[in-house]
Amino acid sequence: GISMWLETCGYFTYERVSDILGQMEHIFMDIKLMDEKLHRQYTGRSNRIILENAQRVYQRGIPLTVRIPCIPEVSLTENNLKETADFMLRHIPGAELLPYHRLGEEKYDAIKAGKDKYIFSVPDRHLMQQAEALLTEQGLNVVSYR
Repeated sequence: GISMWLETCGYFTYERVSDILGQMEHIFMDIKLMDEKLHRQYTGRSNRIILENAQRVYQRGIPLTVRIPCIPEVSLTENNLKETADFMLRHIPGAELLPYHRLGEEKYDAIKAGKDKYIFSVPDRHLMQQAEALLTEQGLNVVSYR
């Protein structure tokens, strides 16, 4: 009787969690970058398993919301947005655009992790509107949180 929702980066072994996924009422999954080399550069992992898992979850009929984290220097490039739209249109009908924020940066000091490795800017309203327009022009259903 408990409603279960999952928020994930999508990097998991599908077969190991398949039964758990089937119990979810909704899943939120990030798709950050389409270029595998760039994805590996920024996250340390390939994006292949993430893209496959997004397709599998959607094909299984589990309600899925794909989120695109919007980082001006990284994911908000015209090329990445067009490639993301192309992937989404072939596999999943819509996405949410989430603007990058700096709320977690204080954690870097606490865990002594590469604080200065990647410092990104926060996208302004105009850049978010441009991204939404580009994805919409490609035919993707988009929700944007500006």
